[in-house]
Amino acid sequence: MPISRAERFLGSLWPIILDRAGLYRPSIPDKGMVGADYVAAVLYNVDPLLIDKILTLLDRRGLAWVRRSRGSVWVFGVRPKSIAIPRNAVAEASSALCQAIAGHMLALARAEVASRQSSESGDRETSRRLADEGRVHCSRIVPIVRSHAAKGLALADIRSAMHDAFSPAAMEALTRYEARLAPEAVADALDEPQRAPKAKRLPAGLSLTEKAFEHIAAAGPAGATRTRLMDAIRPKPDAEAVTAVLVALTADGRVTEREVRSGGRGRPAARYFAARVGLSDAQSGPAAE
Repeated sequence: MPISRAERFLGSLWPIILDRAGLYRPSIPDKGMVGADYVAAVLYNVDPLLIDKILTLLDRRGLAWVRRSRGSVWVFGVRPKSIAIPRNAVAEASSALCQAIAGHMLALARAEVASRQSSESGDRETSRRLADEGRVHCSRIVPIVRSHAAKGLALADIRSAMHDAFSPAAMEALTRYEARLAPEAVADALDEPQRAPKAKRLPAGLSLTEKAFEHIAAAGPAGATRTRLMDAIRPKPDAEAVTAVLVALTADGRVTEREVRSGGRGRPAARYFAARVGLSDAQSGPAAE
């Protein structure tokens, strides 16, 4: 685990705090205790300015479960099962989360869209650089999400709010970084194993045309680019074969091709949609990026 600035600042006191927290954990009441009482028992000789950071570090190490809600701090010895935001306050809490990460999500969406466009134009170096920028934003978003989950906002409500509020491009990039935020994820907390079901495998014996159509259909209203198809289909086809297949599917009416200017910026790029998705969905999906 990387060493934080607070740990480096504490120096030799940090191992003592860890031992103290481990020994005190069995003494924490089942119903939890007020954060101030825990600090008095375990962190009594720590700079008050570091208390909040240390509580977070102890929570990450599983030595205490820290919950912050409406300005109060509670500490538990085991994961609290009953601490949750009331249902009538979920919308307000979800809105607060979305506002907290909105700037990073917008930057992430722009980096993801630009990375895709660079990849499709053959500029792999720029695409990788932009993808790295996106990962930086992801690494800043996830801790904020964790902090709101620690306040009692259920992960299922977090997923729902984020997928409603932010563009498909941003959410696709974020869920590659943290799969437990994907809509089909089944974990109840970000510190639990993902356990998301594996992607459905295509039946054996499909032609290249059928494989391409199935991947386009699976993309839904977000659509699929030619580059994405080439990355998804196995064995990997060459560009000319994919182009021929897309022309045939479009001519048959099974697939619709649309030029989409993602996020209102940059040059338009072709995306393909299964006919059953419908033009209205095709317009509302990628245009929102």
